[in-house]
Amino acid sequence: MAHTAIFPTEYKVVDRFDDCSLGPDGELRLYLEGLADADDVTSYVKEHPFGQPAITATHSDWNFYSKIITRFQKD
Repeated sequence: MAHTAIFPTEYKVVDRFDDCSLGPDGELRLYLEGLADADDVTSYVKEHPFGQPAITATHSDWNFYSKIITRFQKD
């Protein structure tokens, strides 16, 4: 199902003192607050992309990820 997930950038321990993404004005925190206030999560995620793009069939590792998706898809 499209527009049901976000993919924040990777956390790096070397940035631990500069990382304030969940702080009072942090980018991720503000996004999640907006998401919590949204009437429709799917529409919010679609209209407010966040972080890295989702992996699609054009991604170089799609063969690997498509196997995982297929294995865990509900019937």
